[in-house]
Amino acid sequence: TTETNSFFLHEEYVGEDGFKAHLASRHFAVCQAFFDTKPFVEGRQPVVDIFFGDHKALTRQNVPAFCLNVDLFPKPENRAEFVPTILNNKAGADNDEPLCLQYVWGESTTVP
Repeated sequence: TTETNSFFLHEEYVGEDGFKAHLASRHFAVCQAFFDTKPFVEGRQPVVDIFFGDHKALTRQNVPAFCLNVDLFPKPENRAEFVPTILNNKAGADNDEPLCLQYVWGESTTVP
């Protein structure tokens, strides 16, 4: 993409129950509370794709995975709060969720 403030997340969990545990976590509640402030560019709401995967996990044994990709487009004025919110959600997923196989995120490389 060539748009500013374009972020992409990829998460993998051990089954749908692992994802549901993530949704019930305290760190996701913080993230959701921020998302509830409607920080995204009008017309560019988050896009969430959910799928089942059966591929080798990077940090764990080969297990069937419940996967999702998310495209996020925060308003420029929300960037300062958006990045720490996502970093906190990733830290919680990585450190507090044994069923989270992978949580990666990054900003579009086509935008300075």
